[in-house]
Amino acid sequence: MLVFAHDSDLHFRPDGPRKIKQKQLELLQETSAEFVIVTGDLTQNGYNGRYLNFGLFKFRYGGKEDQLDPLKHQYVNPMVDTGKEVYLCAGNHDRGTSFIKIFKYSPVRRYIRKRHGGNVYNFQVQGLNFVVMDEFPANRKWLKRKLKCHIDEPFVIAFHFNLEGKFSDWWSQSDKDKFYRCIKGHNILAILVGHRHVSNVSEWHGFRVISSAKNFSLIYYNHEDQVIEDVSFSMLDL
Repeated sequence: MLVFAHDSDLHFRPDGPRKIKQKQLELLQETSAEFVIVTGDLTQNGYNGRYLNFGLFKFRYGGKEDQLDPLKHQYVNPMVDTGKEVYLCAGNHDRGTSFIKIFKYSPVRRYIRKRHGGNVYNFQVQGLNFVVMDEFPANRKWLKRKLKCHIDEPFVIAFHFNLEGKFSDWWSQSDKDKFYRCIKGHNILAILVGHRHVSNVSEWHGFRVISSAKNFSLIYYNHEDQVIEDVSFSMLDL
């Protein structure tokens, strides 16, 4: 049995993540999960606080505060120290800074690329394929290639934006329809999302959707039968 965790919407600032996520952090570290997938909004603004000095003037190209280092030192590194790898996905809150629509600086996305080789990437554990698709699955050609290369194998797809309900209009219905056509007929065991601060299991066009933006979830995968047997959520709440 493979057990992995799904977490989302940490919204790190210098003093830590959202209050409910702070309370759950130690609990998550103590679970039997082999690794954690975090589906976006890792930080509140995507800042790292970097600046350039020009005499009396400071050009704060990295935002007004450092949110990235707390994410690393309070979440990622301690989790890795317990033996759990952490797979990160960017959300809209992780976009960083921009000036005059020309200069864009996104240290959180750069950190993800450094850790995983890209903001869109894949990995495999016990025959289960995972694809991480950034804010939403915009790179469908890449996804189609991955699905085609592993045509009969099970997949879990992770991205930030939710598919239905409140706040799901952050990506278009056209993009959702194209995504559905892309995955239709494939063995997609679960779609992991965040964005809306709820935790539940729902269904979208016959596919299981897991949101863990409030309480993290533990997902139990039977690699012999290639099925997800259970999904449980942490009970700690405010």
